[in-house]
Amino acid sequence: MEIMATCQTDDRVLEATFDATAWFERATDDQILALSRHNWCHCEVADAVAEHFRDGMTAGIFHYLEILQKHRPELAVGYEVKVNPAHAIWWVIQFRRHVWDIIAREKLGHD
Repeated sequence: MEIMATCQTDDRVLEATFDATAWFERATDDQILALSRHNWCHCEVADAVAEHFRDGMTAGIFHYLEILQKHRPELAVGYEVKVNPAHAIWWVIQFRRHVWDIIAREKLGHD
């Protein structure tokens, strides 16, 4: 199963939907935990997911942002990344069960 994610520019001009599974396969347990603690989006770790694919599936987003930064720096446009929570949780349960155990305890308030 793929872990789908979206990366969208803050000005809503571009959006890329991509398979983030390769990032999860290389991520540390701590990175996955940090992403889950931010509800799989809107954090530096989520940004790192898109940055991992900047030479591929999210290249257009980063190219656009570089052009804006060069020609219209006053706009200060960034981006947001959202990982599909159901896909991410399924993957974590299948391949990092020990991480899922931590996530589940935290979600239930049993830190």
